Amino acid sequence: MPDAKNLPPKAPPTSPLYHGDVRAIAKWEFLCYQDTQKDKNMETFADRVTLLQTESARIKQYLHTLPPDAWDRPSACTQWQVRDVVAHLVGVAEVYADFVARGIQGDHSPPPGWLPAGMGSAMAGAERTAQHSIAERERLGDQVLAAYDAADDQLNRLLAGLSPQDRAKPCYLSGGLVPAQHFIDLRLKELAVHEWDIRSRLAGVYGDEGL
Repeated sequence: MPDAKNLPPKAPPTSPLYHGDVRAIAKWEFLCYQDTQKDKNMETFADRVTLLQTESARIKQYLHTLPPDAWDRPSACTQWQVRDVVAHLVGVAEVYADFVARGIQGDHSPPPGWLPAGMGSAMAGAERTAQHSIAERERLGDQVLAAYDAADDQLNRLLAGLSPQDRAKPCYLSGGLVPAQHFIDLRLKELAVHEWDIRSRLAGVYGDEGL
């Protein structure tokens, strides 16, 4: 069984969060960001970077142990197979890296086709990210895992390398501008939710160790 720390934050059993509802997930993600504002002084920047690196490495190791047939099995996200969930994490890592890289250069304008920060909603932004992720999965084919490794490593390097001055610089997010360093927290919560989406469905097939 998983440690409690490896599960997503508590939600009602019937919450659409656990059924691939992109709008619900997006709303949850932005609320999670707001929660980090309350606790931002509880841990140092280095602590959070180390946690992200540790969790990323653990999840990456798990994904590399999956047999080929596991990638075509359904996840807890409605209509998404395991490979779709991983492709989504690729897309999110790429989008986050773009937001942060532009933000620390003083550019927190929306990407082409996106509404200005705060003018739309986090839900609309997540829908756009989901569409991008599906397109990525189709484009990547059997290279989804390799793309995940590369995108995850790139984002982690970018976040770990933020200077003290850059950490507070505002970056684009569809629900509103956020400091660059808070993408660490957003990425951690993305990993927690979507790891559960995968493990919760594979455990019954590959044994409890899958969890």
